[in-house]
Amino acid sequence: MSHLDHLRTFLEAYRLKSFSRAAERLGITQPAASLHVQALEAFVGKPLFLRRARGVSATAEADELARSVGPMLDGLERKLASYRLGGELGGTVHIAGPSDFIYAKLATGLSPLLAQGFRIRSTPATRSASTACSKRRPQTWPSRRRCRTSSPMVSHAC
Repeated sequence: MSHLDHLRTFLEAYRLKSFSRAAERLGITQPAASLHVQALEAFVGKPLFLRRARGVSATAEADELARSVGPMLDGLERKLASYRLGGELGGTVHIAGPSDFIYAKLATGLSPLLAQGFRIRSTPATRSASTACSKRRPQTWPSRRRCRTSSPMVSHAC
């Protein structure tokens, strides 16, 4: 396993204060995330987190490591993503589904895309109203229309 993978797992756990949530975001298991951090701790020779009943808290060494490598890893990921996307960031992401699910599960993950120039199109639907909603025009963010909530990612129900 690459030290870069270990560092990415460390940064996610550091930012989310949880190995479980870091693993979920990275698409790996919680034990794998814990092993990544343990391997990194063995490499640097210092504990990076204090394990708590609910999540983890960072040590001073973790704060220093996150400050020094975080911006570089984020920059590398942006650069690699730009190659994958043909050098341009942006475009439209189309999502269809129940508005509650889109808000609860996807909104926070999609928010960073707005800052990168993407537009999010959502077609809200529920099981009972999927036929009626399919005829409705999809909502596009960012838009001039303001939602009643504080999140720009909330779609308007039928």
